[in-house]
Amino acid sequence: RGLVPTQSDSGRKAGARIVAPGVVEAASEEIAVRAEIPGRLTSVAVEEGGHVARHQIVATLDDSLARAQVEAAVAEVKLRQAELQAVLNGANQLQRREVWVHMKEAEAALAQARTEYERRKKLFDQGALAQEEVERAARDLAVLQERSEEATLHRQMAGAPAVDTDRQRAEAALAAAKANLDEARALIAKATIRAPLAGVVVHRFLKPGELASETSGPILTIADLSQLRVRAEIDEADIGSICVGEKAYITAPAYGDRRFSGHVIRIASALGRKNVSTGDPAERVDTKVLETLVGLDPGTSLPLGLRVTCYLLPDR
Repeated sequence: RGLVPTQSDSGRKAGARIVAPGVVEAASEEIAVRAEIPGRLTSVAVEEGGHVARHQIVATLDDSLARAQVEAAVAEVKLRQAELQAVLNGANQLQRREVWVHMKEAEAALAQARTEYERRKKLFDQGALAQEEVERAARDLAVLQERSEEATLHRQMAGAPAVDTDRQRAEAALAAAKANLDEARALIAKATIRAPLAGVVVHRFLKPGELASETSGPILTIADLSQLRVRAEIDEADIGSICVGEKAYITAPAYGDRRFSGHVIRIASALGRKNVSTGDPAERVDTKVLETLVGLDPGTSLPLGLRVTCYLLPDR
């Protein structure tokens, strides 16, 4: 019939054998390769069935926006470096000269105002000047005194070393700019998509020009075919007769009488529903089964997804 025998076809046991349907898969399982950032695919460098090496480039995304972000981040870092250097160096020579000139102008104006106040006060004492004129001169003197003190303070600040808070603020701004640059460069790196393992491309889902993202589905899937296994479904009535390490072999209609040897490598801890269909209309689908993995001997070459009949050979 060309069908995988069901347990009802071959009997639950044939001699000491337990018979179960199964499907060939890669021991690594199929690894989905996705884009970590959203973007339009500019290339997909592999085809289905093609071999890839670990970390080989398999696809690329349009990175023009990411490169623009890197350029902007580089400019920001340079600006913040200049600001920090200015804080550490203090005012430059031209700025120091400017505040010195302002201080001298303020001192000269103060001296002139003091002289004018003393002159008017003397005239007032002699009865030759009204009191309002003396008070006006006193107010002018007070204003120029404040301006002179302010100019002197600016002069002191221009020659003083950087204040700790100013330095810390400039250093923090530079650190943030560098972090933004690192993030932008990481986006460019993520635009180049590499194979997570060596293996064969099993399926290719997207092509150049299509949008890719973490939520849009994988670009392709890769599996390591150097080690194959079979996911067999053991009938509930037979689970007490199997154990890890026991020998097994599989057959498939497409390979005639050939047997492919292996051994049980893992047994599920809970019963579940059948997933492997044999294609037999009389097959029961409401029975409980225990998934069992059979590792095939190294060098076994079979197509993934091949439906097979698995024969387990309990010691007892």
